[in-house]
Amino acid sequence: MFFFLLLGAIEVIAIIIVYRLIEIYIVGTIRRNRYKITNETNVLLTGAAMGAGKFLAMNFAKKNNCNIIIYDIREDLMGQVIEEIQKAGAKGYFYKCDVSDEQELQRTVESTLQKFQKIDILINNVGIANLKLFTDVSFDEVQKAFSVNFLAPVSIIKKILPVMIERNQGHIVNVSSVASLMPSAKMTDYCASKAALSGFHNALRLELKQQKKNINTTLICPYAVNTGVLQGLETKLKSLFPILDENYVADEIYNAILEQREEVFIPQSWKQGALFLRALPTAVIDYLSIHFLGQVAQKLTGKHSKKKE
Repeated sequence: MFFFLLLGAIEVIAIIIVYRLIEIYIVGTIRRNRYKITNETNVLLTGAAMGAGKFLAMNFAKKNNCNIIIYDIREDLMGQVIEEIQKAGAKGYFYKCDVSDEQELQRTVESTLQKFQKIDILINNVGIANLKLFTDVSFDEVQKAFSVNFLAPVSIIKKILPVMIERNQGHIVNVSSVASLMPSAKMTDYCASKAALSGFHNALRLELKQQKKNINTTLICPYAVNTGVLQGLETKLKSLFPILDENYVADEIYNAILEQREEVFIPQSWKQGALFLRALPTAVIDYLSIHFLGQVAQKLTGKHSKKKE
């Protein structure tokens, strides 16, 4: 048994080395030019009342003075966010919108396009996590998670992509999660909905390339972010699996957009880590997950509200 595990580990390490060489020496040489953002650029961001979404909005405000359009339900917090954006020299616009409500989302997008005519950068950032055992979560909560984490981004893209294609210009950013590849206990609906988002994003990227559309796409997969939703989360191996600071995640997303990168794990080492773990036998993956994450997952309480990745 040990011999096969060792052999498998050697094979995975070899694959990771080849991957890194390709990424450094091939992908690195064809990286696109930095995205040019002006004061006429329209950025649509979902979920920016707090957390990484708010920091991301402020990055655009402070560094680009562009038009920042935000969809969120936290009307009590968005007034201050818009004020901070305007103080930074940019223009902020808030639309109160429950993205899980398709009719409300339809009206909001129509109103947005009527006012701004175009969206240059679309960032689907909003997400929720129930953080309950599957036996404890209701089916309504599962549907809500899928509506917010998967169906809402798909719906927004469906409504805005035709405008981007007509102009032959645009950038679509979807914030998924490492959990889409490496599931954890008390996150069944979250992991499944984020996996759906990643699968949709990757298929859409291929379609746009096949049709030779000048539409850039970026998939963001962060590890656990220090948000209220993950209240109580700790890691046993903090040096290897640290909880990510919201500002750091926002900076990474912002830089990925400017560099027009197609896929970004935060931290990037999780790309190889996920590849390594997925190559192991299921029993080994489960043992590691339960041993290092099982007791931690039991402590998760969260706020069962909107999560800004």
